[in-house]
Amino acid sequence: MRVRRQEVGARFSAVGILASVVLMAACSIPKSYYPAPQKSIRDLPVLDRHIKRVGLCRFRHLGSAGSRDLAERFEDAVSAALTRNCDKTDIVFATADAAPSFLKTPPLLDSDQVDLFSLAQQARRAGFQVLVQGRLLSLNHRVDRSGWSRFRKSRHYLDMRLQTEAIDAVTAAKIAQFTKMITLPIDAATGDAVEKGARVDLPALVERIGETGIELALKLCAPIRSHPWQTVVNAVQGSDMVLAAGAAAGLAAGDRLAVFDGSRTISGSAGERFVLAGFQLGVAIVKQSDANGILATGEGEEPFPPGSILVPLR
Repeated sequence: MRVRRQEVGARFSAVGILASVVLMAACSIPKSYYPAPQKSIRDLPVLDRHIKRVGLCRFRHLGSAGSRDLAERFEDAVSAALTRNCDKTDIVFATADAAPSFLKTPPLLDSDQVDLFSLAQQARRAGFQVLVQGRLLSLNHRVDRSGWSRFRKSRHYLDMRLQTEAIDAVTAAKIAQFTKMITLPIDAATGDAVEKGARVDLPALVERIGETGIELALKLCAPIRSHPWQTVVNAVQGSDMVLAAGAAAGLAAGDRLAVFDGSRTISGSAGERFVLAGFQLGVAIVKQSDANGILATGEGEEPFPPGSILVPLR
């Protein structure tokens, strides 16, 4: 028994000595032999010298003529406020004749919700960095009753919920979302018109929608301004890459951009899909630029594949 214990102890001692030797050897390896840490898109500073292309999608409503009219008034108020207050942006309105079709009629899922992934796919290829959506979420006639018998009184109210959100056109992720409730006293006839989906012409309601549009637009400006400028590789031509953005965004020949993998997608808890920016693949240099697109080449490397995400370097 004593001999066996000695053998076991000797084995453990040998294992301990071997582990110590391996640990000492690892600690003595020069730093140059360790693999360099891979950079992600979050490691780069946010530069504020490029023009962001912002697409304003048609605001959604509840399907009735009345809700459509109110959503259009809300869209007009947000559009005007964004134009006045969001600097370093090139805003493209869905109401413009030359606006791309995906702004005029955003793609929908079977649930009648906007397909943000498909919308962002089309937008980033067209050189957009941010998309703005708005929606009339609800429009209800509410009656509050008080008192008894012949002394009973009814008070009628209009409840309306409005929402705006900004979406990253490269990844399809939401940058910001704001919601506001409007409540106005109305008469019974106006309440009936609301329930029937008819147009409601109330100066006080128009004024409140305008105020709310300005308020929510101002809230969007800050996250749009602080959101990093990005674009993507649209195509490869020989040894060069065609990028989605161009001189209109402030890019010029000689500019250097970090290139990140854009091939991965992830799914959210509700089944929505997003592009997940991967590690840095290399650096691209702008060769020539026009208003709507640029030609770039890899810095000592092969062209990066379509869908790769580019971020400006200093």
